Amino acid sequence: MCQVDIWQDSFRKDCHCGQIRKVKFANIIRPDMVVNLEITTTGSGYNYKYYQDDIIFSSGVLPKENTL
Repeated sequence: MCQVDIWQDSFRKDCHCGQIRKVKFANIIRPDMVVNLEITTTGSGYNYKYYQDDIIFSSGVLPKENTL
């Protein structure tokens, strides 16, 4: 299951695989780590960020509409 499928199932927001505009992996999330997920809405989509304290593990942008 891709991250977008999880997004749609969990938050009931329309977002399609292949639509991710930006994904950044900055650090490795290890199995024993607890991380936070922050989701913010912008005019054109959703920004997300996985983080712990000041360390960002992954971030990206999911558009609200099909841009392909």
